[in-house]
Amino acid sequence: MSSLCALLLLIVWKSALHQAVPQSGRSSPLVSPDGASALELGGAFGQTGGMSNPHDTPGMDAGLEALDTFLASDDAPPEAMMLSDLDGFLTGIAIGPELIMPSEWMPVVWGGGEPIFADSTQAQAILGTIMKRYNEILVQVEDGLIDPIFWTMADGTLIAADWAEGFLLAIGIRPRAWEPLLKSKRHAHLLLPILGLCGDETGQSALGLDAEGEEELASQAPDLIPACVEEIARFWRARNGRQPAPFQAAARTSPKVGRNDPCPCGSGRKFKKCCGNGLG
Repeated sequence: MSSLCALLLLIVWKSALHQAVPQSGRSSPLVSPDGASALELGGAFGQTGGMSNPHDTPGMDAGLEALDTFLASDDAPPEAMMLSDLDGFLTGIAIGPELIMPSEWMPVVWGGGEPIFADSTQAQAILGTIMKRYNEILVQVEDGLIDPIFWTMADGTLIAADWAEGFLLAIGIRPRAWEPLLKSKRHAHLLLPILGLCGDETGQSALGLDAEGEEELASQAPDLIPACVEEIARFWRARNGRQPAPFQAAARTSPKVGRNDPCPCGSGRKFKKCCGNGLG
């Protein structure tokens, strides 16, 4: 387990009890200190009506497929995120307590390395897809139709652990800003399904669950996480009055982005000084 995950769990654990609460015929570790279930607190847990079900998500669009391929290629830095991690990371950035510009969080996507783009056209396409997904997440949160990108096993089982690790990285950019939620006795439990998927160095649950508990959490996480995201976003809106705004990609009059043009990530910096740094 990363030191950040351990610290966050310690804070959350002091704020939220870890008990079993019946939910849709299954047990859940989510309960607030006053004994109210997450369903009673947020009104979204355990409900799928009106919420996009990740089990029914159609195939990815061409842009996400191209991004997925690029992230898995040798052109991406060795420590770059994969698609599910990236989706969790973008979600944490999008719904978090403070607006964070792409110029600050984009290097985290690449793991501190530099992606190798074939040309400026590919760079614009890849970076544009990342920003498009960020904006899609904002729309999904606003509409209550949150549809995370999880890995799908051959048997149809959804794996949410990588998504959760990405979300944790987003918290790590501004951990102090997240403290009001982490220390909230009424709302800290919203992070448990996410932090609980972040294992330690031996692969064991960060929550210290036994094998049965780990399996239970893993099976419920794909259904719990969309509701967690919606409630976390609602928490920050109520506390900070923040209405997350989409990043607008720089308007272009030519099909390619020049090195001196505004970066397509929306940072406002020149492409060569931002995401195009190190490109040809």
